[in-house]
Amino acid sequence: MSNQIVNNENRINKNTIQNTETSINKKTQVNSLLQRIANGESGVVLEEIL
Repeated sequence: MSNQIVNNENRINKNTIQNTETSINKKTQVNSLLQRIANGESGVVLEEIL
């Protein structure tokens, strides 16, 4: 396997990991906001979003 193919695969894997991490972080943020809304902090959450 050539170095170019290996480098491309490494780049794709790195991007996939970064995209997965970004997705997890966004889901965690949304879950945190939803939990706070459920706890009666909807006003504070709305202020933060706006």
